Amino acid sequence: MRGVPFLYTAFTGGLNTIDSPYTLEDNESRDCLNVVATTRGAIRKRAGSTLFSVSPPAVEFTSVFPASISGTKWLVAFGGTKVYSINTSGVVVDITGAASITSGSRWECVQAPVGTGVGSLGPVYMSNGVDPPLEWTGTGNVAAWTGVSGATFYGTSPFVPNGKYMVFHSNRIWMTGVAVDPSAVYFSDIISTGASGGSGDPTSWPLTNVVRFDSSDGSPITGIGESGPYLVLFKEAKSWLITDPNTGANRQLTHGIGCVAHRSIVSTIDGTFFLTADNGIYLVSGSKVIDMSYKVRPNILGINQSFRSQAAGCFYGNHYYLSYPSGTSTSNNRTLDYDLQLKAWWLHDLTGNQWCIFEPSAGPQLYVARPGVSRGVVQCFVPT
Repeated sequence: MRGVPFLYTAFTGGLNTIDSPYTLEDNESRDCLNVVATTRGAIRKRAGSTLFSVSPPAVEFTSVFPASISGTKWLVAFGGTKVYSINTSGVVVDITGAASITSGSRWECVQAPVGTGVGSLGPVYMSNGVDPPLEWTGTGNVAAWTGVSGATFYGTSPFVPNGKYMVFHSNRIWMTGVAVDPSAVYFSDIISTGASGGSGDPTSWPLTNVVRFDSSDGSPITGIGESGPYLVLFKEAKSWLITDPNTGANRQLTHGIGCVAHRSIVSTIDGTFFLTADNGIYLVSGSKVIDMSYKVRPNILGINQSFRSQAAGCFYGNHYYLSYPSGTSTSNNRTLDYDLQLKAWWLHDLTGNQWCIFEPSAGPQLYVARPGVSRGVVQCFVPT
């Protein structure tokens, strides 16, 4: 009878944009935005966001990183030609000092042990592959990140590789995306500390601590991340697992499938997600590489190819989020959301240049550097 509602209580299939309207499952939708499902099948509007950074400067934050230094928690953010610290109250302070920052550049940061080879440096280390690497102690301004010099160490001043991508893994900093050596991965040293074993020293980069991946193929490394106990390394159409953190020993994972956005590489309880050039979002699980995004393939193919490298992901609350530039947008304007429990995709317009998990008070929360001038850092998916 016309006008009689149909009650359906299991809307858990999420977004499906690849099938026709007549071949969708009853629990799927071809068009939904800013909604999610509960485990019992109800559909609800997603939670919103609140501005965290007090009086954000008139720049776009392109990078944000959480740090905890001697019990004090910070966000480190980059925007314009400046680097900023943000405390747990959201107060923003310029800590650029004499550092050289290319306007609008994307920086990668890690927290590692305090360097001892050339003085007390760190524990926060920063690099973008263009400007001189930086370090921050948690007080004052950032300073130059320098390394041990000598015949057996990395030989170009400041004696630290200057790469676009970094991770901290197995007590070492792993650096890649170096412009003059685009197929190389460098890793910092482990120094002996007696009975306590070994401790990483981010100021010590021996010449022997480098591995190169298919240097003759003409393709640069595009990203590095963690996958369980291993590192996973990508070019645009290849991937490897680094299985030995002491030697860099590795084996090829796939040929024909790689990653195009370093910030899309995210480790989760199911494996490591990453964005490919033309195959969608894939998952590294053990030695397998699995297509996770078949149902939202049209959304993936709609990414602005000229700016796909700035896609940024994170894992929080059993969800993998990936922000990306859709259509003709030059900044990230859509976020795909994969619910690992429901095995379903959703779509949001809450996006960011870089996500992070930060704990300014009770319990970790999800934060993001929002695209756009003066947008600052927001706390995401706030229930109230």
